[in-house]
Amino acid sequence: MSTVTTMNHEPAYAGSLDIKAIRARFAFPGSGRIVTNNAASTQPPRDLLELYRLLAPRYENVHRGQSSASQAMTARFGTARPIERSVVENAMSRVSSWNRQLTQRALDGLGAIPGITIYGPPDAARRTSLVAFNLAGRDPVSVAEDLDRAGVEARAGCHCATLAHHALRLDPPASCRLSFYLYNTVSDVDQAVPETRSRPIWPAGRSQV
Repeated sequence: MSTVTTMNHEPAYAGSLDIKAIRARFAFPGSGRIVTNNAASTQPPRDLLELYRLLAPRYENVHRGQSSASQAMTARFGTARPIERSVVENAMSRVSSWNRQLTQRALDGLGAIPGITIYGPPDAARRTSLVAFNLAGRDPVSVAEDLDRAGVEARAGCHCATLAHHALRLDPPASCRLSFYLYNTVSDVDQAVPETRSRPIWPAGRSQV
């Protein structure tokens, strides 16, 4: 199935991923914000939130063993039918392909911004689905805060890679980051890149006040 994408429309399908159906399982699309601060815990699907709601009253402080909620979760997995390895591999291959498309589009767009430094290889196939960068003269935290006010959720800091940021001699040892997942769209990228471009930069040797 072909990808249906334009500058002003959400993609209906990416390969065989139904992006519209995927997004419907999450709460954030209704907020009107662009989510590019993805991590394992930032955007839980509605199903998982409902499961948390059901199990939360059954959590207790336990010194050893499992709480009743944890036992209930274990029981659910214990009775679930195993998923064939080939099914998992096929699904993850489709997700990875989509993430690479989004990441490459972001790399190409961000790379054209004057005063930007992008860390890592320029080929999306050689990196994970995120782009870490800094803008000349700007504190990356302030860039992320500016983007947040513009409706683009980014992330700033060391991203669990403190030594790498020190090795790059960054001061502060941090960068701003846009990351992408299976529920992100071409439209998300095409809105996040211009917002990043519109952030002011300072000439070399001049710092942000």
